[in-house]
Amino acid sequence: MEASGHIELFDEILEVDASVHGILTRRPDITDLESITGYVRRLRAEVPDSFLGFIGGEHSITPAIIDGLDAGEFGIVWMDAHADLRPSYLGREDNHACAGFHTQKFGPMVQVGVRTLAREEWSFLRSNTHVRTFRHWDRDAHDAVAGLPHRVYISVDFDGFSPEVIRAVGTPEPGGLYWDEVLDLLATVFDGHEVIGFDAVELCPEETDRASSFTAARLVYKVLQFHAARIGKS
Repeated sequence: MEASGHIELFDEILEVDASVHGILTRRPDITDLESITGYVRRLRAEVPDSFLGFIGGEHSITPAIIDGLDAGEFGIVWMDAHADLRPSYLGREDNHACAGFHTQKFGPMVQVGVRTLAREEWSFLRSNTHVRTFRHWDRDAHDAVAGLPHRVYISVDFDGFSPEVIRAVGTPEPGGLYWDEVLDLLATVFDGHEVIGFDAVELCPEETDRASSFTAARLVYKVLQFHAARIGKS
């Protein structure tokens, strides 16, 4: 949030400025996942025509957010270093290591950037066609994203990026996606789909690493820019 006050608002590539449409940032009083779901439902009723984004927190917030959207049929684009496909972890179903498993129940999911798996997640993926998981942003991943339902939700865990791009995350993994690859991924999603909302999670800001915070802020605003560009074309 602090870094976002220092980035340029005009996008010279997309030739748009999302801020002219109005951006409202709120910090709701959230105590548990149920309160997230309730808040999202109230927000939808209050601002039904707004494009909703959620930033901060663990990835465990994603299924709670999606549950509150009551969005009908849609697909999920999931950027992450981890598949998060355990049914439960350390005795809890709401652990962030389970977020992907509980999110994929809402619709078909394509995961990009995943480069570490538990054995149970590997077994789940081998017997499941509902979730497709890719280490790299390549032609196969592109085709899988393009093949999702017309309406999609985007979930970004910042450790999906290479640590060369964003280091300030809780569970960094070697490898990962680069900035231009993520922009191409977003372009693919917005060009062929209607994005119903997004979240961006698990940044761990560090005073000695301003680049990670600025890159995260740019990524969030870039999603808004893609949405603004799509509005302009419709």
